[in-house]
Amino acid sequence: DFSLGVRPVYFANLATRSLRVLSFLYAIRPLFFLATSLPGPSAKCVGPEEERLRPKSWGQVFTDFSLGADNCGDLDFSGHVSGFMCIVCIFYHYAPVLWHPHSRFVNIVRVLLIPYCLVLIGFILAAHNHYTVDVVTALFLAPGAWRLYYLECGEDPLPVTFLREYHQALAAGDEEGAEAMRRMTDEQVVVKTNGRCAAVAALAFVGVVCVFVAVVVSTF
Repeated sequence: DFSLGVRPVYFANLATRSLRVLSFLYAIRPLFFLATSLPGPSAKCVGPEEERLRPKSWGQVFTDFSLGADNCGDLDFSGHVSGFMCIVCIFYHYAPVLWHPHSRFVNIVRVLLIPYCLVLIGFILAAHNHYTVDVVTALFLAPGAWRLYYLECGEDPLPVTFLREYHQALAAGDEEGAEAMRRMTDEQVVVKTNGRCAAVAALAFVGVVCVFVAVVVSTF
């Protein structure tokens, strides 16, 4: 965990939340660009060159991965901007906790992220990789997905939630016992679970990473 601020930020929580949001965005992205039949803005996506780059069969669509660099259809919404906006959401969500009370540093980085985002968008549009609508959609959709995840799943879980005794105390209405366990240190939780929480967290993290990689690969 990272514990520069008033309370620690656990890497497993940060990575799990981020990868789940990214997996959701990359899972719905094919639905967007398959339903949006805009021609690509690049020069290679117009005229005879575009016809030459088209897959010759359905089998080639699913087997020839060399066509990814010459693809003209995955436009709305931008995957690059979505990924960057997720990084921005990570900073906005965790930085105030991680670096509290050093709020000046957090505010400086927040201000610097705005021109950096504009420069990134400018390069994407200048390279004719996307239309403006692709970028604008990603600017709203990625933070919206992050916010939706927060509203549905709430705050990051504490290590104590891996304890069977904690859930038993909640079920029995023993608020004092549950509060006492919430005040336990990470070392005390690990000792009490004999390392079970670390193993479960590791397996969950590996599972989320595998799902994310599979979703990303399927979009190429």
